[in-house]
Amino acid sequence: MEDCIPNLVNDQTNNLITLMPSEIEIHDVVYALNKDGASGPDGFGAIFYHTYWRIIKNDVIKAV
Repeated sequence: MEDCIPNLVNDQTNNLITLMPSEIEIHDVVYALNKDGASGPDGFGAIFYHTYWRIIKNDVIKAV
């Protein structure tokens, strides 16, 4: 049955896309958010994350 479904992602690519992001990658994504954008589902906009990053950084990284 598995032969009927083609492998579109090889093992090397799969390993890369399933890695946990680093603290630097998470930081960079947070700071790439539009400060003037609408709040997310959590009710907080990017400006909150930018302003309080030093305080909430560890919690955000753990959540990711």
